[in-house]
Amino acid sequence: MARLAATPEVASAGMINMVPIRTWGSNYTRINVTGEPEREASFVEVRRVTPEYFATMGIPLRRGRMLTPRDTAQLDRPILINTELARQLFGDEEPVGRRLDIDRGTHIVGVVGDVRVAGPDARPRPTFYLVTNVANDLVIRARTNTTAVVELVRRETQALDPNVSVLRVESMDDIVSRYLGNRRFQVTLISIFAVVALTLGAVGIYGVVAYAVQRQTREIGVRMALGARRQDVLRLIVGRGGRMALLGIGIGLAGAYWLRRYIDSLLFDVSTLDPMVYVGTASLLLGVAVAACWIPAHRAAAVHPSQALLYE
Repeated sequence: MARLAATPEVASAGMINMVPIRTWGSNYTRINVTGEPEREASFVEVRRVTPEYFATMGIPLRRGRMLTPRDTAQLDRPILINTELARQLFGDEEPVGRRLDIDRGTHIVGVVGDVRVAGPDARPRPTFYLVTNVANDLVIRARTNTTAVVELVRRETQALDPNVSVLRVESMDDIVSRYLGNRRFQVTLISIFAVVALTLGAVGIYGVVAYAVQRQTREIGVRMALGARRQDVLRLIVGRGGRMALLGIGIGLAGAYWLRRYIDSLLFDVSTLDPMVYVGTASLLLGVAVAACWIPAHRAAAVHPSQALLYE
């Protein structure tokens, strides 16, 4: 790691026993705060890392301090806990300096940000980190393209020991994309159906309004002959279509609210009651409806009254 970190291609490098998302960690069924058995957390993830891991993965320090290489030599093992474990065990109290009943004893030196170890759409799991100088997976934050860094890692590994090989290389983007592949396929299908529905809706509105305008050609001609302005005709036709569109949008919003519990399973970090989503979608649909109404309205308003009165 020291040799890699000294190269211009690598910003930082660290190690962990199991990379998030790709492999889930081992867990303690139950851990307690020392001297307070009523404070407990279940199914806690255990990660063994080198001190450089957090900077490499961009995991922020919330309280206390980070782990250091000197911590590996201490009998009373320092650990870091994530925000979720701190919340479960200590609530609003200060966790730094407290101890947990784990194996031969540990004390908390800091709290770091949460990592979604089970996937981007899963809640962060309670996790604690032990410092180590030996781990299975090397993580690298690269300054250049991935290919150059991979070749660098292979070269440095072979220089240390020709009998050691790099088994698998993946970017975190690849790991996340593979995990979300099925979900993205579902969302892509829904998006395609939504675009098709929007297109059919616009064509349908245009057809209905165009037919209604055609039926009202003589009426429009009479109105214009009696002094109606072009803007009045546009307002009349677009207003009728707009009112129907608003009614349809209202029904659609009510349906979306009712179906939100089914949509929620496809989303993460997005609320099914996000007002910006509802307002944005309603505005888009209303804009499409008004555009579909405006085209036949514009044609009708451009017809001369004498021609409209003779229209059969």
